[in-house]
Amino acid sequence: MNDRVAILQALGVLDDAGKPTARLDLVKAGKVARLTKEEFQKERDKMITVCAQCHGRSYATAQLDAGDRVVRDADKIMAEAIREVQALYKDGILSKPADWTFAPDLLQFYEAKSSIEQDLYVMFLEYRMRAFQGAFHMNPDYMHWYGWAPMKETLRKIRDEAEKLRAEKASAKK
Repeated sequence: MNDRVAILQALGVLDDAGKPTARLDLVKAGKVARLTKEEFQKERDKMITVCAQCHGRSYATAQLDAGDRVVRDADKIMAEAIREVQALYKDGILSKPADWTFAPDLLQFYEAKSSIEQDLYVMFLEYRMRAFQGAFHMNPDYMHWYGWAPMKETLRKIRDEAEKLRAEKASAKK
């Protein structure tokens, strides 16, 4: 759950204390996400009914459960990357733009102020989505090569860049 909270904070839906923000109202109004267990289960049950027209109900349920596990694992990687960039803000290595409420702010992807943030946005908007789509379309090849592998690669890139930025700041202090 901590990984999901980190992602929701980077989306500006939750604040630093984990409290809902005004953006959550927009998500609710736009019905962009299933925000209750009941809403989620209703959609899940619809999907299982569709899949069960050609497959066994237990098979359909197992496939959706496998997709859920991929999403949880992808969210763990995503949250690690977010925390790495958040730490750069907290340590004063990256400066939060005056007009941003949150940093990093995944909804500011067109306004990325650094290459490390741009990598974070691409990781979220492209690679995480591909892992998600591949998992739920039962396409492990697509999920892995276009989602999971680039997520892992980008996490390494973000960590390396963060280390470099920290070293640059340390040497500038000397």
